[in-house]
Amino acid sequence: MKSQMKSCYTLVLMLFFAINAPYSASAQNKGRDSQSPHEAVSLKQLLTLAEKRYPLVRAKRSVAEARLNAITAAERTIIPTLDLSLQANAASHNNITGMFFPQGILPISGPPTAGNFFTPAWGSAASALFTWQPFTFGQREADVALAQAEWTEASADAEQERLQHTTTLLENYLDLTLARELRSVAEANLDRAAALATRARILTETGLQPSADSASAAADHSRATIDLLTTQELETRLQVRLMELVGLDEPPMIAPDSLLLHTVPRLNATISPLDIAQNPALQMSVARVQAGKARIDVVGASTNPRLTFWTTAYARGSGVAADGVLNEGFGGLEPNRFNYGVGLHLSWSPLSSLQVAPKLHREEAILRASEDQFEQTKRTLQGQLLRADARLQIALRIAEEAPKQAQAARVAFTNRRTRYNAGLLPYSDMTQARYLLAQAEAEAHTRIAEVWKALVSAAALHGDFREILQQLYGQ
Repeated sequence: MKSQMKSCYTLVLMLFFAINAPYSASAQNKGRDSQSPHEAVSLKQLLTLAEKRYPLVRAKRSVAEARLNAITAAERTIIPTLDLSLQANAASHNNITGMFFPQGILPISGPPTAGNFFTPAWGSAASALFTWQPFTFGQREADVALAQAEWTEASADAEQERLQHTTTLLENYLDLTLARELRSVAEANLDRAAALATRARILTETGLQPSADSASAAADHSRATIDLLTTQELETRLQVRLMELVGLDEPPMIAPDSLLLHTVPRLNATISPLDIAQNPALQMSVARVQAGKARIDVVGASTNPRLTFWTTAYARGSGVAADGVLNEGFGGLEPNRFNYGVGLHLSWSPLSSLQVAPKLHREEAILRASEDQFEQTKRTLQGQLLRADARLQIALRIAEEAPKQAQAARVAFTNRRTRYNAGLLPYSDMTQARYLLAQAEAEAHTRIAEVWKALVSAAALHGDFREILQQLYGQ
């Protein structure tokens, strides 16, 4: 009996733990699940998602892919063509001798007839025509060169779009990180305001401070609350903007990076000279110039002769005999004449150069404009590089001073709070000290963020984010 009761007791315990195990696991993960139903994503994952999902980046890549296929299409014009045809018809066979321009009129083969006979005769035709243009006198080469230049331009355009989008996303990420730090500063400021309000109420009740301090403290507490709500609204807007940049349907949950705005990034001693091969804007300008030259070559080659090799084999059937007698029934559907032919066809339009001349002048003017735009782009980027260098150096120096200012403001606030608690200072001095401390703490984070953003701008001008991304990933 005891063994049976023991077995029942064991069974009940097993059922109890089996039922409550899921709830225990849920309780362990409660803190994580309460933040967001989605897993937090890193900066590296954001950049990967943005390249795959952002519509404009994908559109520019699709254009580059189309240009790449155009190169293959231009190269494959050397492939011969083979046209096969088969037809059957029923038509009258009245014909006369004479030449005419066959526009809108289908010519009839065969000798002239004595009159008009409207009884139709059946006919048939089958043919195979093989044509090949192995020599185009530079036309094919010009088309291929143009397609390659347009592909290079489209690829540079796609890379520039990716670069600009990466720059915008990194700046938004830094702004969002800064907004979180500012929210933490605002929360700490609100806590200090609440503590001061409580202390002011106690001091006014004990008569150590005037009664007006309590009202001033309440107003300061409301002001600090508004500041916190403002930072929360800014953080929400930046999260939504990040959602747009990544191409998601809802704001992503970003893994907090508490060290990013507490560490000044490493900085090279000098910024390397501008490299055309690395900057997509300059690369696109160079490709546009090359495409302009290729278009001039294409227009010029259009006046060259055309040489075509052809061979054909065909069969004809007719319901009209050689003596003009009309065969009855469907006898014309069966081919009764067979032929073949092989030949070379050389064509040239010497007067086409008169039509091409204005096109050449137009393309030459476009080329000059592209060359001028290249020079302007180069000068603009060089100026931006110098400004980015100056911005980076100044931002770094300010970022080194800002923490000192915050530390001094923190010491000043502590000293004034001690004196105020002892009734030795008016509340207005405490308000000013608290405001200066919050401002200094916020500026310390803002100045470090400015160094990161200056680095992003410099990296964008060089067309290479590898170094800064390694630093950001390492934070």
